Amino acid sequence: MLQLEAVKSPLVFAIMAASYALPAMGQTETKPAPQTGTVYVYRIKVRLVARAVHPLIYFDDTALRQPCGTAGPTTPICTIHLATGEYVAHELPAGKHMISTDFAEASQLFEVEPGKEYFFKLDHNNLLKHRKPMTLALVPTEQAWREMEGLRKR
Repeated sequence: MLQLEAVKSPLVFAIMAASYALPAMGQTETKPAPQTGTVYVYRIKVRLVARAVHPLIYFDDTALRQPCGTAGPTTPICTIHLATGEYVAHELPAGKHMISTDFAEASQLFEVEPGKEYFFKLDHNNLLKHRKPMTLALVPTEQAWREMEGLRKR
């Protein structure tokens, strides 16, 4: 084995240094599997029905929050009120979770699997028949992407 002091040629030194820096041939760097799933909550655009209602979204009895305005070290954190024509995406760790809102009659218990996406639609009830003006339902992926087209991200 060559001693580093014995290497006189810069070319030999460069080749030796490169061989230590390069990974072994055929090996690729593996990324760790995601430990979270993405949950989308959306409201389609409506003209009049419950337009003034801006519900809070809760995951496991904690209101969904995000920075207000531009992100910085002193940026305040605000709760998210989902308006008509908006959606929000939130990462949750794998496991069972409860989603609810202050304007829907029922909560939904669901299980998050790593790397998967879940879509919940906030829809409108008949205000004359129900105490709470909205419903919260798990929606198939294809339907959700179609309905979310053109909505504003929160």
